[in-house]
Amino acid sequence: MRNCALCGAVFGPAERQNKCLTCAQTPVWRLADQAVSVLEEAELPLKHWDIRRLIEGEHGYVHPGSLLVALAGDSRVCWGGKGIYGLYRHGLLPRLRDLGTVAAVYLYAAGISLHYRDIWFVLQYSGYKANPESVYYALRRVAHDRLVERVGQGDWRSPNPEVPASRIASLLGANSVDTREVLLRAGEQWRAGLVELERRVDRRPPLGPAEDPSLSGPG
Repeated sequence: MRNCALCGAVFGPAERQNKCLTCAQTPVWRLADQAVSVLEEAELPLKHWDIRRLIEGEHGYVHPGSLLVALAGDSRVCWGGKGIYGLYRHGLLPRLRDLGTVAAVYLYAAGISLHYRDIWFVLQYSGYKANPESVYYALRRVAHDRLVERVGQGDWRSPNPEVPASRIASLLGANSVDTREVLLRAGEQWRAGLVELERRVDRRPPLGPAEDPSLSGPG
């Protein structure tokens, strides 16, 4: 991946420039560019209303609906959870706009089966905001697209080799070189996340039916 020539921030596949907009002091007239400029200066992904507030402090009134369209439609902007947006430098995956495909790509990068609560922790550690149950049901949804498969009570994996690298590249909107870099980083993130999880808890207590959605309902 390329980096900003001035601050060194890593660019995502869609950030096709040599410098951050803010580092280059590029005039920003388009709403999407204004949002990217705000996110470049943020340490973490932001809620859309915080992005709006920061843009308005610099440029004046922004229509909420127009901002949401700009955030959803600009491939430089990464989705980080419901109403949350950031950039690749914040640890988010490019282009993906739903929890299921995000989890599927991390499983693809991991190459091993993981419990949905471990996947949830890795996503949280990487900058995403969600709850464990949302991750579980999101995995069930993308299982219908054969992006993941269930291999145990609450355990999931990528159905390698049935998911070709070209399909992952298409989801990420990246060429093969950039896709390899994204997957390498995702692999580093899940390994670091699981190390942190082990550090926090020696052993996860068993979950009962009232706590574990994987024990209720079909699928």
